[in-house]
Amino acid sequence: MATDLLRRFTEVARSNPGVPAVMGPDLCLSFSDLDLLSDRAAAIFTRAGDAGILQGEMPYSIDTLPVIGFYHCRSARHVVAAVGAAKAGIPYMPLGCDWPDNRLKAVRGNCRMCLLVCDKEGMSVSGWGGETPVVYTNDLFGAEKVVSAWSRVEMRDVMRARYGDMPPPLYVIHTSGSTGTPKGVALPHDGICANFVGSRGMPGFSAGKRVLYGGALTFDLSIIELWISLLNGCTLVLTPEETLLDAHSLKMHLKKWEINTAAMPVSVMSALAAQDESVFSGLEVLIFGGELPNKGRIEKIMRACPGIVMNNSYGAAETCAVAAAGNISLPLPEGPLAVGKPFGDAELLVVDDDLAPLPAGQVGELLIGGPGVGLGYINDPERTARCFVIDPRSGKRCYRTGDMAYLQPDGRLVLVGRRDAQFKIGGKRVDPDEISSAVMRQPCVSNVHVAFVRGDYPTIVAYVVAHGSAFGMEPGIFAENLRKALAEELPAHLVPGHILVVESIPLTAHGKVDQKRLPAPPAVKPSSSGGDVCAAFQAVLRSEAFSENDAFFDHGGTSLLAAQLIAVFRSVFQVAVPFRLFSHPRTAYVVRLFIENARMNGPAAAGSGAGARLLPVRGTGLNAQDELTVKI
Repeated sequence: MATDLLRRFTEVARSNPGVPAVMGPDLCLSFSDLDLLSDRAAAIFTRAGDAGILQGEMPYSIDTLPVIGFYHCRSARHVVAAVGAAKAGIPYMPLGCDWPDNRLKAVRGNCRMCLLVCDKEGMSVSGWGGETPVVYTNDLFGAEKVVSAWSRVEMRDVMRARYGDMPPPLYVIHTSGSTGTPKGVALPHDGICANFVGSRGMPGFSAGKRVLYGGALTFDLSIIELWISLLNGCTLVLTPEETLLDAHSLKMHLKKWEINTAAMPVSVMSALAAQDESVFSGLEVLIFGGELPNKGRIEKIMRACPGIVMNNSYGAAETCAVAAAGNISLPLPEGPLAVGKPFGDAELLVVDDDLAPLPAGQVGELLIGGPGVGLGYINDPERTARCFVIDPRSGKRCYRTGDMAYLQPDGRLVLVGRRDAQFKIGGKRVDPDEISSAVMRQPCVSNVHVAFVRGDYPTIVAYVVAHGSAFGMEPGIFAENLRKALAEELPAHLVPGHILVVESIPLTAHGKVDQKRLPAPPAVKPSSSGGDVCAAFQAVLRSEAFSENDAFFDHGGTSLLAAQLIAVFRSVFQVAVPFRLFSHPRTAYVVRLFIENARMNGPAAAGSGAGARLLPVRGTGLNAQDELTVKI
């Protein structure tokens, strides 16, 4: 085998052949199944290389790196493809199935994509895939025997020929980029193995544990969930998004599948706990990170879920996702909540502007070192040189996080903010310059400033100066047209929830944007049409224009906002609204009907009663396939 990661996977698979590696409603794969099927996938991927797809001067550099694009949904097939790509020695790159074609085209154009792995059903790449060869995930489960080319050679020699002195890359993940194009960073095989295997690994990932597997494939946490589980003999339990963001459904799912461990961003954890603080009571371990947690929320969860181990983690996509972690216990300490100590073989260093180390207690920029440090940004040598620097103490490479922090005397890390304007939504890092660049590409815009508004419903606000044919246009129409244009370039979580037209961007005497002089997003005055239900949608979307007949996801709605609305409806009406209703084209209308029927049929309609029965909601004007049911 070529790397410690592959050796470890083979050891686990051969020691636990009958143990489920991945399971879901329709399929269960044992470690033996996964080992054999990933051999097949490796053979298919390698055969593509033998056909000339991987031709080029070797060893490859970070800028000429061949990658396999993964454009498919989360499934057992994805797990097979990920392990197969690792065995083939070709890094894989998750692509969002909900990304606009323009973004997919930009990502493909910025790297050397040698192959696309797609689901056959409903996955078209004609608009952006170019001439890239396509393999369908169904083919990875074919019956015929495929002789694996990679198994007939010494992979260490192959890896050395391909990558020279560069550590073999395992995957490429994209983060928000200031140039307007997401930046891809390559992460090494052995960074995963060094940090996440054995007793030094994360709590809750010992052999035989069942792990919730439901994050977006483009989110670095999803990649870590996959590999930390497989390398420690755990079972991945496939979890659909509508279950992951609905506390009632998730609570039943955790119980049904006897899930032990879950990891999720702070925002998702908080949205679920707002629906039901005991939602995690079936878990042994809950790992959270990505954003600064609310201590009050953490304490409520721990009191509602006695015995649960809660682990606060921190890291960056550029360093294999987790660099520090620590368990939390009650009573919570006074002051800020530390994120723990260095994790695995990671090294933490707080430095001043000259990269000189600072003593404990002094605030500076956080640097992360160790084997999990990424190999650099693809086709961006300037950013690579700026962000991946040499540790002045050890002479080793480390990553400049841009996070401001200090170390406590006992070595635990405390975060205090950013040195730049970046922020996080749903655990995903957002560079406002990426949004600004997309806005400035529109012909109707002469200037823009992007800001992040915190609060109960955090949102992105774009302050826009219009020009040309758009000058003098009614602001609401202009904002709606601009939002539609941005949706063609940016994923949903990057499209501003509020677009305000201003005459100019105010500046301070020093030429900086004067945040105090920017208008606050106007308070929403809910429409009386549709009552309190529609008003809740308007408040969360920050849009008075949203009506009962509008589609939630077409008006800036996201999965996380849907989860927050579920919490609102549960609190106000004592009704558990199913996540699936938020996909209906007349969202507020069907949600209102659901709530009215549920309340009319008694408190058990909130979804908490055993032996509940279903009543149809009729007379709604919906098609037969849209007929709703109310749990009572």
